[in-house]
Amino acid sequence: MEVKNENIKRFYLSSHADRSQLLEVAHTLHPRMIILVHGEKGGMDSLQEELGKGFEIVQGEKGKTIHLD
Repeated sequence: MEVKNENIKRFYLSSHADRSQLLEVAHTLHPRMIILVHGEKGGMDSLQEELGKGFEIVQGEKGKTIHLD
């Protein structure tokens, strides 16, 4: 992935991070936008619900373009 905006950060998390660790990272960093790109639809829906309304959350889909403003 090539990022062309210095204000966008990418974090490499262990594939062994559990749900509570992912939630902790999100609540610690409090990013403007979170893009969920890995997992089954039901799991991503559940994680999005747990994150709550404090984040702009987008679920990636194969072949879908996500525009970052």
